Amino acid sequence: MVQAIPISTSPSRFRSEKYEFGRTRSDLAPLASTFLPGRVSVVIPCYNSENFIGEAIESALGQTWRDVEVIVVDDGSSDSSHQVISGYGDRVRCITQQQSGAPAARNRGLRTASGEFIQFLDADDALLTDSIERRLDAFPNDEVDAVFGDLEFCDSRLDQVLSTTSHDEWPGTDPLAHIIGSNINTEGPLHKRRCLYSIGGFDEGLPCSQEFNLHIRLFLHGARFAYLPGVVARAREHSGQTRIDNLPWYIDAPGLHLHIVKHHHHLIAEVDQSLLSPGVRHAFAHILWSRGVIASRHGAFDVARCYFRNSKRYASRLRPQGSTFFRLSHALLGPFTTTWLLYQKRRALGILSARNR
Repeated sequence: MVQAIPISTSPSRFRSEKYEFGRTRSDLAPLASTFLPGRVSVVIPCYNSENFIGEAIESALGQTWRDVEVIVVDDGSSDSSHQVISGYGDRVRCITQQQSGAPAARNRGLRTASGEFIQFLDADDALLTDSIERRLDAFPNDEVDAVFGDLEFCDSRLDQVLSTTSHDEWPGTDPLAHIIGSNINTEGPLHKRRCLYSIGGFDEGLPCSQEFNLHIRLFLHGARFAYLPGVVARAREHSGQTRIDNLPWYIDAPGLHLHIVKHHHHLIAEVDQSLLSPGVRHAFAHILWSRGVIASRHGAFDVARCYFRNSKRYASRLRPQGSTFFRLSHALLGPFTTTWLLYQKRRALGILSARNR
Protein backbone atom coordinates (compact mmCIF):
# COMPACT_ATOMS: atom_id res chain seq x y z
CA MET A 1 0.00 0.00 0.00
CA VAL A 2 1.37 3.43 -0.96
CA GLN A 3 1.89 5.70 2.01
CA ALA A 4 0.43 9.15 1.31
CA ILE A 5 2.62 12.17 2.01
CA PRO A 6 0.43 15.26 2.60
CA ILE A 7 1.53 18.61 1.23
CA SER A 8 1.22 21.62 3.51
CA THR A 9 0.62 24.82 1.56
CA SER A 10 -1.02 28.19 1.85
CA PRO A 11 -3.26 29.80 -0.79
CA SER A 12 -2.40 31.61 -4.03
CA ARG A 13 1.36 31.45 -4.55
CA PHE A 14 1.62 27.81 -3.58
CA ARG A 15 -0.98 26.48 -5.96
CA SER A 16 0.42 24.54 -8.91
CA GLU A 17 -1.12 24.20 -12.32
CA LYS A 18 -2.55 20.87 -13.39
CA TYR A 19 0.16 18.83 -15.06
CA GLU A 20 -0.17 15.35 -16.49
CA PHE A 21 2.82 13.62 -14.94
CA GLY A 22 3.59 10.25 -16.50
CA ARG A 23 3.39 11.16 -20.19
CA THR A 24 6.06 8.85 -21.59
CA ARG A 25 6.44 7.41 -25.10
CA SER A 26 5.20 3.84 -25.46
CA ASP A 27 6.36 3.85 -29.09
CA LEU A 28 10.00 3.82 -27.94
CA ALA A 29 9.93 0.36 -26.34
CA PRO A 30 9.74 -1.57 -29.67
CA LEU A 31 12.89 0.27 -30.80
CA ALA A 32 14.98 -0.82 -27.81
CA SER A 33 16.71 -3.70 -29.59
CA THR A 34 17.16 -2.03 -32.99
CA PHE A 35 20.54 -0.28 -33.15
CA LEU A 36 23.97 -0.19 -34.75
CA PRO A 37 26.52 -1.73 -32.34
CA GLY A 38 29.14 0.70 -31.11
CA ARG A 39 27.39 3.79 -32.42
CA VAL A 40 26.69 6.68 -30.06
CA SER A 41 23.72 8.95 -30.83
CA VAL A 42 24.04 12.45 -29.37
CA VAL A 43 20.57 13.99 -28.96
CA ILE A 44 20.45 17.79 -28.67
CA PRO A 45 17.16 19.66 -28.11
CA CYS A 46 17.36 23.25 -29.31
CA TYR A 47 15.12 26.25 -28.71
CA ASN A 48 16.35 29.76 -29.60
CA SER A 49 20.00 28.89 -28.96
CA GLU A 50 21.61 30.50 -32.01
CA ASN A 51 24.54 31.77 -29.92
CA PHE A 52 25.42 28.38 -28.46
CA ILE A 53 24.12 25.54 -30.62
CA GLY A 54 27.16 25.60 -32.92
CA GLU A 55 29.53 25.01 -30.02
CA ALA A 56 27.40 22.13 -28.75
CA ILE A 57 27.37 20.50 -32.20
CA GLU A 58 31.13 20.98 -32.61
CA SER A 59 31.76 19.30 -29.25
CA ALA A 60 29.72 16.28 -30.40
CA LEU A 61 31.32 16.07 -33.84
CA GLY A 62 34.81 16.47 -32.39
CA GLN A 63 34.72 13.38 -30.18
CA THR A 64 37.68 11.01 -30.16
CA TRP A 65 35.15 8.18 -30.55
CA ARG A 66 34.52 8.22 -34.28
CA ASP A 67 31.14 6.48 -34.65
CA VAL A 68 28.99 9.36 -33.41
CA GLU A 69 25.61 10.33 -34.80
CA VAL A 70 24.49 13.90 -34.01
CA ILE A 71 20.73 14.58 -33.91
CA VAL A 72 19.46 18.11 -33.24
CA VAL A 73 15.75 18.64 -32.63
CA ASP A 74 14.79 22.26 -33.33
CA ASP A 75 11.85 22.78 -31.00
CA GLY A 76 10.12 25.64 -32.79
CA SER A 77 12.96 28.18 -32.60
CA SER A 78 12.15 31.71 -33.77
CA ASP A 79 15.78 32.86 -34.06
CA SER A 80 18.43 31.68 -36.53
CA SER A 81 19.12 28.36 -34.76
CA HIS A 82 17.82 26.37 -37.74
CA GLN A 83 20.19 28.12 -40.13
CA VAL A 84 23.15 27.37 -37.85
CA ILE A 85 22.16 23.70 -37.63
CA SER A 86 21.57 23.43 -41.37
CA GLY A 87 25.06 24.79 -42.00
CA TYR A 88 26.51 21.46 -40.89
CA GLY A 89 24.88 19.67 -43.83
CA ASP A 90 24.66 15.90 -43.64
CA ARG A 91 27.04 15.73 -40.65
CA VAL A 92 24.06 16.57 -38.45
CA ARG A 93 20.55 15.23 -38.64
CA CYS A 94 18.15 18.12 -38.04
CA ILE A 95 14.54 17.51 -37.02
CA THR A 96 12.10 20.40 -36.72
CA GLN A 97 8.88 20.42 -34.73
CA GLN A 98 6.46 22.85 -33.13
CA GLN A 99 7.54 23.97 -29.69
CA SER A 100 6.76 21.09 -27.33
CA GLY A 101 9.41 21.39 -24.62
CA ALA A 102 12.78 19.75 -24.02
CA PRO A 103 11.47 16.32 -22.90
CA ALA A 104 9.36 15.95 -26.06
CA ALA A 105 12.29 17.11 -28.19
CA ARG A 106 14.62 14.55 -26.61
CA ASN A 107 12.05 11.80 -27.12
CA ARG A 108 11.69 12.85 -30.76
CA GLY A 109 15.44 12.46 -31.11
CA LEU A 110 15.26 9.01 -29.51
CA ARG A 111 12.74 7.87 -32.12
CA THR A 112 15.31 8.74 -34.80
CA ALA A 113 18.51 7.58 -33.08
CA SER A 114 20.27 4.49 -34.42
CA GLY A 115 23.00 4.16 -31.79
CA GLU A 116 23.56 1.43 -29.24
CA PHE A 117 24.40 4.23 -26.79
CA ILE A 118 22.62 7.54 -26.18
CA GLN A 119 24.19 10.80 -25.03
CA PHE A 120 21.96 13.78 -24.17
CA LEU A 121 23.41 17.26 -24.60
CA ASP A 122 21.75 20.62 -24.03
CA ALA A 123 22.09 23.19 -26.81
CA ASP A 124 24.03 25.63 -24.62
CA ASP A 125 26.50 23.10 -23.18
CA ALA A 126 29.52 21.22 -24.53
CA LEU A 127 31.06 17.75 -24.22
CA LEU A 128 34.75 17.30 -23.49
CA THR A 129 36.57 15.87 -26.50
CA ASP A 130 37.18 12.41 -25.02
CA SER A 131 33.97 12.36 -23.01
CA ILE A 132 32.24 9.55 -24.89
CA GLU A 133 35.30 7.35 -25.34
CA ARG A 134 36.21 7.49 -21.65
CA ARG A 135 32.76 6.39 -20.58
CA LEU A 136 32.53 3.66 -23.23
CA ASP A 137 35.82 2.24 -21.95
CA ALA A 138 34.42 2.36 -18.40
CA PHE A 139 31.46 0.05 -19.06
CA PRO A 140 32.62 -2.90 -16.94
CA ASN A 141 30.25 -5.49 -18.40
CA ASP A 142 26.84 -5.99 -19.97
CA GLU A 143 25.15 -5.58 -16.59
CA VAL A 144 25.72 -1.81 -16.48
CA ASP A 145 23.19 0.40 -18.27
CA ALA A 146 24.68 3.87 -17.78
CA VAL A 147 28.10 5.28 -16.95
CA PHE A 148 28.02 8.84 -15.64
CA GLY A 149 30.66 11.46 -14.93
CA ASP A 150 30.87 14.97 -13.51
CA LEU A 151 29.98 18.38 -14.93
CA GLU A 152 31.69 21.74 -14.72
CA PHE A 153 29.34 24.70 -14.38
CA CYS A 154 30.88 27.69 -16.10
CA ASP A 155 30.16 31.28 -17.07
CA SER A 156 28.36 32.06 -20.32
CA ARG A 157 31.61 31.85 -22.31
CA LEU A 158 32.59 28.50 -20.77
CA ASP A 159 35.86 30.17 -19.76
CA GLN A 160 35.56 30.31 -15.99
CA VAL A 161 34.61 27.27 -13.90
CA LEU A 162 32.15 28.25 -11.18
CA SER A 163 31.59 24.83 -9.62
CA THR A 164 32.06 21.14 -10.32
CA THR A 165 29.80 18.25 -9.38
CA SER A 166 31.18 15.24 -7.57
CA HIS A 167 29.72 11.80 -6.89
CA ASP A 168 32.66 10.43 -4.88
CA GLU A 169 30.30 8.74 -2.40
CA TRP A 170 28.70 6.61 -5.15
CA PRO A 171 27.15 4.16 -4.69
CA GLY A 172 27.30 4.15 -0.89
CA THR A 173 24.85 1.96 0.97
CA ASP A 174 21.80 3.34 -0.85
CA PRO A 175 22.19 4.13 -4.59
CA LEU A 176 18.61 5.40 -4.90
CA ALA A 177 19.18 7.90 -2.10
CA HIS A 178 22.28 9.10 -3.93
CA ILE A 179 20.40 9.49 -7.22
CA ILE A 180 17.74 11.56 -5.43
CA GLY A 181 20.11 13.61 -3.32
CA SER A 182 22.79 14.28 -5.93
CA ASN A 183 20.56 14.73 -8.98
CA ILE A 184 22.79 13.41 -11.76
CA ASN A 185 22.77 15.99 -14.56
CA THR A 186 21.37 15.33 -18.03
CA GLU A 187 24.77 15.25 -19.77
CA GLY A 188 26.41 13.14 -17.08
CA PRO A 189 25.38 9.63 -18.18
CA LEU A 190 26.13 7.73 -21.36
CA HIS A 191 23.13 5.41 -21.64
CA LYS A 192 22.76 2.00 -23.14
CA ARG A 193 19.68 2.02 -25.28
CA ARG A 194 17.70 -0.82 -23.73
CA CYS A 195 16.42 0.57 -20.40
CA LEU A 196 16.11 4.11 -21.68
CA TYR A 197 13.72 3.00 -24.43
CA SER A 198 11.94 0.43 -22.29
CA ILE A 199 10.70 3.11 -19.86
CA GLY A 200 9.49 5.39 -22.68
CA GLY A 201 12.19 8.04 -22.44
CA PHE A 202 11.50 11.36 -20.74
CA ASP A 203 8.23 12.24 -19.03
CA GLU A 204 6.75 14.92 -21.31
CA GLY A 205 4.27 16.01 -18.64
CA LEU A 206 6.96 17.41 -16.35
CA PRO A 207 7.72 21.11 -16.87
CA CYS A 208 11.03 20.74 -14.97
CA SER A 209 13.15 18.18 -13.06
CA GLN A 210 13.00 15.87 -16.09
CA GLU A 211 16.43 14.29 -15.66
CA PHE A 212 15.72 13.77 -11.95
CA ASN A 213 12.58 11.89 -12.94
CA LEU A 214 14.33 9.92 -15.71
CA HIS A 215 17.08 8.58 -13.47
CA ILE A 216 14.67 7.55 -10.71
CA ARG A 217 12.48 5.70 -13.22
CA LEU A 218 15.51 4.02 -14.79
CA PHE A 219 16.63 2.81 -11.36
CA LEU A 220 13.15 1.52 -10.53
CA HIS A 221 13.12 -0.32 -13.86
CA GLY A 222 16.31 -2.15 -12.89
CA ALA A 223 18.94 -0.02 -14.62
CA ARG A 224 22.41 -0.22 -13.13
CA PHE A 225 24.55 2.94 -12.97
CA ALA A 226 28.34 3.18 -12.72
CA TYR A 227 30.30 6.30 -11.82
CA LEU A 228 33.42 7.41 -13.70
CA PRO A 229 35.20 10.17 -11.75
CA GLY A 230 36.16 13.12 -13.89
CA VAL A 231 34.48 15.89 -15.87
CA VAL A 232 32.64 14.84 -19.05
CA ALA A 233 30.84 18.08 -20.00
CA ARG A 234 30.68 21.82 -19.36
CA ALA A 235 27.38 23.56 -18.65
CA ARG A 236 26.62 27.26 -18.80
CA GLU A 237 25.18 29.08 -15.80
CA HIS A 238 23.00 31.91 -17.04
CA SER A 239 19.53 33.32 -16.55
CA GLY A 240 16.90 31.34 -18.38
CA GLN A 241 14.11 32.93 -20.39
CA THR A 242 11.49 31.32 -18.19
CA ARG A 243 12.79 32.85 -14.96
CA ILE A 244 11.13 35.84 -13.35
CA ASP A 245 13.55 38.38 -11.83
CA ASN A 246 16.22 35.65 -12.03
CA LEU A 247 14.59 33.73 -9.18
CA PRO A 248 15.02 29.96 -9.28
CA TRP A 249 11.84 28.36 -10.56
CA TYR A 250 11.20 26.54 -7.29
CA ILE A 251 10.95 29.88 -5.47
CA ASP A 252 8.51 31.31 -7.98
CA ALA A 253 6.47 28.07 -8.12
CA PRO A 254 6.85 26.23 -4.79
CA GLY A 255 3.53 24.44 -5.15
CA LEU A 256 4.71 22.80 -8.36
CA HIS A 257 7.96 21.69 -6.76
CA LEU A 258 6.18 20.17 -3.78
CA HIS A 259 3.92 18.17 -6.09
CA ILE A 260 6.90 16.98 -8.15
CA VAL A 261 8.66 15.68 -5.03
CA LYS A 262 5.44 13.98 -3.87
CA HIS A 263 5.05 12.44 -7.34
CA HIS A 264 8.49 10.84 -7.16
CA HIS A 265 7.89 9.60 -3.63
CA HIS A 266 4.72 7.94 -4.96
CA LEU A 267 6.57 6.38 -7.93
CA ILE A 268 9.02 4.68 -5.60
CA ALA A 269 6.35 3.49 -3.17
CA GLU A 270 4.31 1.98 -6.01
CA VAL A 271 7.25 -0.20 -7.06
CA ASP A 272 8.37 -1.26 -3.60
CA GLN A 273 7.50 0.38 -0.29
CA SER A 274 10.74 -0.94 1.21
CA LEU A 275 12.74 1.25 -1.19
CA LEU A 276 11.57 4.24 0.87
CA SER A 277 14.50 3.74 3.21
CA PRO A 278 15.57 6.29 5.82
CA GLY A 279 18.26 7.39 3.35
CA VAL A 280 15.71 8.00 0.60
CA ARG A 281 13.39 9.88 2.94
CA HIS A 282 16.34 11.94 4.16
CA ALA A 283 17.26 12.77 0.54
CA PHE A 284 13.74 14.04 -0.20
CA ALA A 285 13.76 16.03 3.04
CA HIS A 286 17.12 17.57 2.22
CA ILE A 287 15.93 18.68 -1.22
CA LEU A 288 13.05 20.64 0.33
CA TRP A 289 15.18 21.93 3.20
CA SER A 290 17.84 23.25 0.79
CA ARG A 291 15.11 24.97 -1.26
CA GLY A 292 14.01 26.67 1.94
CA VAL A 293 17.54 27.89 2.63
CA ILE A 294 17.85 29.34 -0.88
CA ALA A 295 14.42 30.95 -0.63
CA SER A 296 15.51 32.64 2.60
CA ARG A 297 18.62 34.00 0.91
CA HIS A 298 16.31 35.68 -1.61
CA GLY A 299 14.10 37.06 1.17
CA ALA A 300 11.17 34.80 0.19
CA PHE A 301 10.34 33.82 3.75
CA ASP A 302 6.81 32.58 3.09
CA VAL A 303 8.26 30.13 0.55
CA ALA A 304 11.07 29.16 2.93
CA ARG A 305 8.65 28.40 5.76
CA CYS A 306 6.59 26.22 3.43
CA TYR A 307 9.63 24.21 2.33
CA PHE A 308 10.94 23.75 5.87
CA ARG A 309 7.51 22.60 7.07
CA ASN A 310 7.17 20.06 4.26
CA SER A 311 10.73 18.85 4.69
CA LYS A 312 9.80 17.52 8.14
CA ARG A 313 7.13 15.31 6.57
CA TYR A 314 9.88 13.19 4.99
CA ALA A 315 12.51 13.25 7.77
CA SER A 316 12.22 15.10 11.05
CA ARG A 317 15.92 15.55 11.79
CA LEU A 318 18.45 17.02 9.40
CA ARG A 319 22.04 17.79 10.28
CA PRO A 320 23.13 20.48 7.85
CA GLN A 321 26.71 21.29 6.95
CA GLY A 322 28.06 24.79 7.47
CA SER A 323 29.66 26.95 10.12
CA THR A 324 29.49 26.08 13.81
CA PHE A 325 27.08 28.99 14.33
CA PHE A 326 24.80 27.78 11.55
CA ARG A 327 24.67 24.21 12.87
CA LEU A 328 24.10 25.26 16.48
CA SER A 329 21.49 27.83 15.55
CA HIS A 330 19.76 25.31 13.31
CA ALA A 331 19.59 22.81 16.17
CA LEU A 332 18.41 25.33 18.78
CA LEU A 333 16.24 27.76 16.83
CA GLY A 334 15.21 25.76 13.77
CA PRO A 335 15.91 26.39 10.08
CA PHE A 336 13.46 29.26 9.56
CA THR A 337 14.71 31.48 12.38
CA THR A 338 18.33 30.66 11.55
CA THR A 339 18.05 31.58 7.89
CA TRP A 340 15.97 34.70 8.73
CA LEU A 341 18.71 35.91 11.10
CA LEU A 342 21.40 35.28 8.49
CA TYR A 343 19.39 37.21 5.89
CA GLN A 344 19.03 40.17 8.27
CA LYS A 345 22.75 40.05 9.00
CA ARG A 346 23.66 40.10 5.30
CA ARG A 347 21.15 42.89 4.69
CA ALA A 348 22.60 45.00 7.53
CA LEU A 349 26.16 44.45 6.32
CA GLY A 350 25.07 45.42 2.81
CA ILE A 351 23.58 48.68 4.09
CA LEU A 352 26.71 49.50 6.10
CA SER A 353 28.91 48.73 3.11
CA ALA A 354 26.83 51.01 0.88
CA ARG A 355 27.06 53.88 3.42
CA ASN A 356 30.85 53.55 3.64
CA ARG A 357 31.40 53.87 -0.09
